[in-house]
Amino acid sequence: MDNSKLDLERVESTTASSEVANVIVQLQEWHQVRIDKLQTIVQAPKDTKLQLGDIKISDPAQFAMFQAGVKVAFNMFEKFPVSINPLDEDSEEDEDGY
Repeated sequence: MDNSKLDLERVESTTASSEVANVIVQLQEWHQVRIDKLQTIVQAPKDTKLQLGDIKISDPAQFAMFQAGVKVAFNMFEKFPVSINPLDEDSEEDEDGY
C-alpha cells in the first residue's frame, strides 16, 4: 500500500455515538500498552540481551541497531491519532451532529 497516496483529512470536531467512543477508548488503551513496550526497549541498557522467538540478540552492537529501529517506530507511532473530548454543554450542533 502506497501511503503517500492516502487522502487523509484532519477533522477538528465531530460527535460520536457511545459505541464508537467506547471502541476508540479501547484502541487508545491497546495502543498505549504497545507504546509502553516500545518505550521499555528504547530505555533498555545497551548490554540488554533479547530473545524474540527463535531470534536471540546478545551482541550489544546488534541490540543497538535493533533499538535504533524501535526508536524510529516509537517516534512514528507514539501519539495516537484520535482523541475524544467531552462535549461542552454550551456547544451547538447542527442537524448532522457536527
